[in-house]
Amino acid sequence: MTVHKAQGSEFDEVLVLLPAESNRVLTRELLYTGVTRARERVTVMGSAEVVAGAIRTATQRLSGLEARLLDARARLEITLTEAAGKPHCQGRVDKL
Repeated sequence: MTVHKAQGSEFDEVLVLLPAESNRVLTRELLYTGVTRARERVTVMGSAEVVAGAIRTATQRLSGLEARLLDARARLEITLTEAAGKPHCQGRVDKL
């Protein structure tokens, strides 16, 4: 069973079998998830170099969400500023 499929489950014993070489999928979070599935005993099989590499590698999310939120905020600020200048709009628009 893969670590991904084991998420949310627990087992008495877990064997985490690591690849011979580090790769971009093997991260600290993946290793942590695999190790924490064990209730009583965990065995990690892999070289010390691969384990250390996994621990050093944090997951990087490149979804672009931050940029899209900042862009949406800027467009909203422009819209509110334009609306504040129109005669039918009452009140003040300072900040979001």
